[in-house]
Amino acid sequence: MTSRRRVDSTLLFSLTIPGLVQPKQSVRVTSKPFPHGFQPAKVKNYEAYVRVLAAESWRVPSSKIREVDWYRKSHIDQPVSLRIVIYLPRPKSRAKRHQYPDRRPDWLNLVKPIEDSIVKAGVLCDDGRVVHADVWKLYADETHPAGVEVELHSMQDLGRAL
Repeated sequence: MTSRRRVDSTLLFSLTIPGLVQPKQSVRVTSKPFPHGFQPAKVKNYEAYVRVLAAESWRVPSSKIREVDWYRKSHIDQPVSLRIVIYLPRPKSRAKRHQYPDRRPDWLNLVKPIEDSIVKAGVLCDDGRVVHADVWKLYADETHPAGVEVELHSMQDLGRAL
């Protein structure tokens, strides 16, 4: 069995999303006036909010626009590692001895709207370019309020180190 070494990689994108994260839900189906599926409004609004934050974070600052001939970086089109830390508020019924939020919502449904929004904002060309993900669900506290921290790291720097 080979051991895996940790090699630092280049940070390509970083984003902090304040506020409560909204998990992606199953598509709801209604039959009136005809059968169709839809996402709840809370999820659509959260995805739009994250998309705006990601697009603003990805743009070149307005003071630098005159120095370069483009106003926005091109999307990332290489294998990337995704690191997400989700800070959830601790329910009042949850004892302090519980260190991690090991109940619903699960981390996959929390990550889906964030990943989709990063792609729609033009930061990442396709979510299929994510080859490694490191996701943490933690309780919010005084040092880390409720919200999400997102980082995209280059995997090309790692080469064959893994």
